[in-house]
Amino acid sequence: MRRRRRLRRFVVLVLAVVLVVYLAWLIGASRTFGVRQIQVDGIALVSADDVIAASGISIGEPLVKVSQSGVNVNITGNILEVQSVKVSKYLSGTVVLHVTERTAIYQVAVGDSFGMVSADGTVFHLGDMTNGLLTCQVAVGDSDLLADIATVVLALPADLIPHVEFMTASSQDSISLQLDASRQVIWGSAAQSDLKAQVLTALLSVPGHVYDISAPASPSVK
Repeated sequence: MRRRRRLRRFVVLVLAVVLVVYLAWLIGASRTFGVRQIQVDGIALVSADDVIAASGISIGEPLVKVSQSGVNVNITGNILEVQSVKVSKYLSGTVVLHVTERTAIYQVAVGDSFGMVSADGTVFHLGDMTNGLLTCQVAVGDSDLLADIATVVLALPADLIPHVEFMTASSQDSISLQLDASRQVIWGSAAQSDLKAQVLTALLSVPGHVYDISAPASPSVK
């Protein structure tokens, strides 16, 4: 009886090991739980085909091997329009890539095209000029300067933006705005942009052509 019990335990243990190995193979290596289709949502600036190609995911690849961090790095590293990607996996074999695209704060000229600029100073999605998006005349090589300009744009009052014809910046301390009616705003650096926006709103009621708010505590109008 003891030998039978030991044999029975041994057989159960062997079967359990075999089952675990089989399940591990089934999930991690076989095509049974593999990727069957890939879907993409949240896109407007890029195509689903480009996102899928950049993801590195292959049809038939085991679902367990599809990594959230890996897919995110692959796509954001190859497609500038994409800020982040969330991956959803389903036992049916469907993988859904939830894309969050970068938000354009303003645009800059890049050769014969225009590039959108995000809040962190990344230039992305080259194409035609976008109506309704502020334009800044600036070299595109300095991402810190581009980010500072974005800070200024985000601080501008909504009712002022339609009056901004363009912006210029030769350095982080020389950001300026050209308004309609031949008015210029010397903004200076991006520091205290929220305060500068408040000062400018009040200052524009004073007739003039040059509004200097680079030092918001002591603004001037000429």
